[in-house]
Amino acid sequence: MKYKHIVFDVDGTLLDTAETSLRCLQRVFVEVLGVEYPMEELRPLFGIPCAEIAEMYNCPDVEYTVKTWQRYDHEAKSSVLLFDGIREVLDKLYDTDFVLGVVTSRSRPEVEQQMPMFKLDKYFKISICSDDTDRRKPYPDPLFKYLELTGASADEVLYIGDSRHDMECAKAAGIDGALAGWGSMTLEIEEAAYVFAKPEEILTFLEVE
Repeated sequence: MKYKHIVFDVDGTLLDTAETSLRCLQRVFVEVLGVEYPMEELRPLFGIPCAEIAEMYNCPDVEYTVKTWQRYDHEAKSSVLLFDGIREVLDKLYDTDFVLGVVTSRSRPEVEQQMPMFKLDKYFKISICSDDTDRRKPYPDPLFKYLELTGASADEVLYIGDSRHDMECAKAAGIDGALAGWGSMTLEIEEAAYVFAKPEEILTFLEVE
Protein backbone atom coordinates (compact mmCIF):
# COMPACT_ATOMS: atom_id res chain seq x y z
CA MET A 1 0.00 0.00 0.00
CA LYS A 2 1.53 3.33 -1.07
CA TYR A 3 -0.16 5.43 1.60
CA LYS A 4 1.80 6.18 4.75
CA HIS A 5 -0.25 9.09 6.09
CA ILE A 6 -4.01 8.88 6.71
CA VAL A 7 -5.38 12.37 7.30
CA PHE A 8 -8.91 13.09 8.49
CA ASP A 9 -11.28 16.02 8.44
CA VAL A 10 -13.11 16.40 11.78
CA ASP A 11 -16.70 17.61 11.36
CA GLY A 12 -18.81 15.16 9.39
CA THR A 13 -15.93 12.67 9.26
CA LEU A 14 -14.85 11.89 12.82
CA LEU A 15 -17.61 13.73 14.67
CA ASP A 16 -21.31 13.71 13.82
CA THR A 17 -21.71 17.48 14.12
CA ALA A 18 -23.72 18.44 11.04
CA GLU A 19 -27.22 18.77 12.45
CA THR A 20 -26.09 20.34 15.72
CA SER A 21 -23.75 22.82 14.03
CA LEU A 22 -26.31 23.88 11.44
CA ARG A 23 -29.00 24.37 14.07
CA CYS A 24 -26.56 26.67 15.83
CA LEU A 25 -25.91 28.54 12.57
CA GLN A 26 -29.65 28.90 12.04
CA ARG A 27 -29.91 30.43 15.52
CA VAL A 28 -27.01 32.79 14.80
CA PHE A 29 -28.61 34.07 11.61
CA VAL A 30 -31.83 34.80 13.49
CA GLU A 31 -29.80 36.85 15.98
CA VAL A 32 -27.53 38.76 13.59
CA LEU A 33 -29.71 38.99 10.45
CA GLY A 34 -33.23 38.54 11.78
CA VAL A 35 -33.85 35.74 9.27
CA GLU A 36 -34.59 32.07 10.00
CA TYR A 37 -33.19 30.20 7.03
CA PRO A 38 -34.57 26.69 6.43
CA MET A 39 -32.25 23.78 7.16
CA GLU A 40 -32.51 22.69 3.51
CA GLU A 41 -30.71 25.90 2.52
CA LEU A 42 -28.10 25.63 5.25
CA ARG A 43 -27.08 21.98 4.78
CA PRO A 44 -24.89 22.61 1.69
CA LEU A 45 -22.87 25.07 3.82
CA PHE A 46 -21.63 22.36 6.15
CA GLY A 47 -17.85 22.08 5.94
CA ILE A 48 -17.29 25.69 4.86
CA PRO A 49 -15.35 27.79 7.40
CA CYS A 50 -17.49 29.96 9.67
CA ALA A 51 -15.99 33.25 8.51
CA GLU A 52 -16.63 32.45 4.84
CA ILE A 53 -20.29 31.67 5.56
CA ALA A 54 -20.66 34.91 7.50
CA GLU A 55 -19.22 36.81 4.54
CA MET A 56 -21.40 34.92 2.03
CA TYR A 57 -24.51 36.01 3.94
CA ASN A 58 -23.29 39.59 4.39
CA CYS A 59 -23.28 39.47 8.16
CA PRO A 60 -22.45 43.01 9.37
CA ASP A 61 -19.87 41.82 11.93
CA VAL A 62 -18.09 38.67 10.77
CA GLU A 63 -15.99 38.28 13.92
CA TYR A 64 -19.05 38.56 16.17
CA THR A 65 -20.94 36.09 13.99
CA VAL A 66 -18.13 33.53 14.14
CA LYS A 67 -17.66 33.88 17.90
CA THR A 68 -21.40 33.58 18.51
CA TRP A 69 -21.60 30.44 16.36
CA GLN A 70 -18.63 28.97 18.21
CA ARG A 71 -20.27 29.76 21.56
CA TYR A 72 -23.54 28.11 20.53
CA ASP A 73 -21.59 25.12 19.23
CA HIS A 74 -19.79 24.82 22.56
CA GLU A 75 -23.08 25.00 24.47
CA ALA A 76 -24.46 22.19 22.28
CA LYS A 77 -21.40 19.94 22.61
CA SER A 78 -23.35 17.29 24.54
CA SER A 79 -25.35 16.62 21.35
CA VAL A 80 -22.22 15.72 19.36
CA LEU A 81 -21.08 12.11 19.07
CA LEU A 82 -18.36 10.13 17.36
CA PHE A 83 -19.62 8.36 14.28
CA ASP A 84 -20.19 4.66 14.87
CA GLY A 85 -17.09 2.67 14.03
CA ILE A 86 -14.65 5.59 14.02
CA ARG A 87 -12.89 4.74 17.28
CA GLU A 88 -12.40 1.13 16.21
CA VAL A 89 -10.88 2.30 12.92
CA LEU A 90 -8.57 4.77 14.68
CA ASP A 91 -7.49 2.12 17.20
CA LYS A 92 -6.45 -0.27 14.45
CA LEU A 93 -4.72 2.38 12.35
CA TYR A 94 -2.91 3.68 15.44
CA ASP A 95 -1.46 0.22 16.03
CA THR A 96 0.02 0.09 12.51
CA ASP A 97 2.80 1.97 10.75
CA PHE A 98 0.42 4.62 9.40
CA VAL A 99 0.86 8.22 10.54
CA LEU A 100 -2.49 9.79 11.43
CA GLY A 101 -3.23 13.48 11.01
CA VAL A 102 -6.04 16.02 10.97
CA VAL A 103 -6.76 18.83 8.51
CA THR A 104 -9.86 20.77 9.53
CA SER A 105 -11.68 24.05 9.01
CA ARG A 106 -12.06 24.35 12.77
CA SER A 107 -9.81 26.82 14.62
CA ARG A 108 -7.01 25.52 16.81
CA PRO A 109 -8.73 26.49 20.09
CA GLU A 110 -11.79 24.53 18.96
CA VAL A 111 -9.74 21.49 18.00
CA GLU A 112 -7.73 21.60 21.21
CA GLN A 113 -11.01 21.56 23.08
CA GLN A 114 -12.71 18.89 20.95
CA MET A 115 -9.96 16.30 20.72
CA PRO A 116 -9.49 15.66 24.46
CA MET A 117 -13.25 15.81 24.97
CA PHE A 118 -13.68 12.79 22.69
CA LYS A 119 -10.30 11.25 23.65
CA LEU A 120 -9.03 11.61 20.09
CA ASP A 121 -5.86 13.58 20.76
CA LYS A 122 -3.68 10.50 21.29
CA TYR A 123 -4.23 9.26 17.73
CA PHE A 124 -3.00 12.25 15.74
CA LYS A 125 0.61 13.34 15.43
CA ILE A 126 -0.20 16.61 13.70
CA SER A 127 -3.25 18.80 13.10
CA ILE A 128 -3.67 21.63 10.61
CA CYS A 129 -6.40 24.07 11.60
CA SER A 130 -8.09 27.03 9.91
CA ASP A 131 -5.74 29.52 11.54
CA ASP A 132 -2.59 27.75 10.33
CA THR A 133 -2.82 28.94 6.71
CA ASP A 134 -3.89 32.17 5.02
CA ARG A 135 -6.18 30.29 2.65
CA ARG A 136 -8.48 27.52 3.80
CA LYS A 137 -10.16 24.61 2.06
CA PRO A 138 -11.02 24.25 -0.82
CA TYR A 139 -7.59 25.76 -1.52
CA PRO A 140 -4.78 23.21 -1.19
CA ASP A 141 -2.87 25.28 1.38
CA PRO A 142 -3.89 23.26 4.49
CA LEU A 143 -2.72 19.99 2.92
CA PHE A 144 0.42 21.66 1.58
CA LYS A 145 1.09 22.74 5.18
CA TYR A 146 0.66 19.15 6.30
CA LEU A 147 3.17 17.98 3.69
CA GLU A 148 5.59 20.72 4.71
CA LEU A 149 5.48 19.85 8.42
CA THR A 150 5.63 16.08 8.00
CA GLY A 151 7.97 15.83 5.02
CA ALA A 152 5.50 13.48 3.34
CA SER A 153 5.08 13.41 -0.43
CA ALA A 154 1.62 13.95 -1.88
CA ASP A 155 1.32 10.37 -3.14
CA GLU A 156 1.90 9.02 0.38
CA VAL A 157 -1.17 10.79 1.80
CA LEU A 158 -4.83 9.79 1.78
CA TYR A 159 -7.21 12.54 2.91
CA ILE A 160 -10.62 11.50 4.22
CA GLY A 161 -13.37 14.12 4.40
CA ASP A 162 -17.09 14.53 3.94
CA SER A 163 -17.48 17.66 1.81
CA ARG A 164 -16.81 18.95 -1.67
CA HIS A 165 -14.39 21.46 -0.13
CA ASP A 166 -12.39 18.55 1.30
CA MET A 167 -12.19 16.73 -2.00
CA GLU A 168 -11.34 19.88 -3.96
CA CYS A 169 -8.59 20.67 -1.46
CA ALA A 170 -7.13 17.18 -1.83
CA LYS A 171 -7.24 17.20 -5.62
CA ALA A 172 -5.66 20.66 -5.81
CA ALA A 173 -2.83 19.43 -3.55
CA GLY A 174 -2.23 16.35 -5.71
CA ILE A 175 -3.45 14.11 -2.89
CA ASP A 176 -6.00 11.30 -3.19
CA GLY A 177 -9.24 12.21 -1.47
CA ALA A 178 -11.65 9.65 -0.01
CA LEU A 179 -15.23 10.75 0.63
CA ALA A 180 -16.61 9.84 4.06
CA GLY A 181 -19.98 8.63 2.86
CA TRP A 182 -21.27 8.14 6.41
CA GLY A 183 -21.18 11.90 7.02
CA SER A 184 -21.42 13.40 3.55
CA MET A 185 -24.43 15.28 2.21
CA THR A 186 -23.78 13.67 -1.19
CA LEU A 187 -21.95 10.64 -2.56
CA GLU A 188 -21.39 12.23 -5.96
CA ILE A 189 -18.29 14.42 -5.80
CA GLU A 190 -16.18 14.02 -8.91
CA GLU A 191 -12.98 15.17 -7.17
CA ALA A 192 -13.10 12.16 -4.83
CA ALA A 193 -10.72 9.36 -5.75
CA TYR A 194 -12.62 6.92 -3.51
CA VAL A 195 -15.91 6.73 -1.63
CA PHE A 196 -16.23 4.84 1.66
CA ALA A 197 -19.80 4.15 2.76
CA LYS A 198 -18.79 3.13 6.31
CA PRO A 199 -15.70 3.83 8.44
CA GLU A 200 -14.69 0.16 8.48
CA GLU A 201 -14.24 0.29 4.69
CA ILE A 202 -11.09 2.33 5.39
CA LEU A 203 -9.53 -0.73 7.01
CA THR A 204 -10.53 -3.01 4.16
CA PHE A 205 -9.12 -0.58 1.61
CA LEU A 206 -5.84 -0.22 3.51
CA GLU A 207 -5.66 -3.97 4.12
CA VAL A 208 -5.62 -3.55 7.89
CA GLU A 209 -6.99 -6.50 9.85
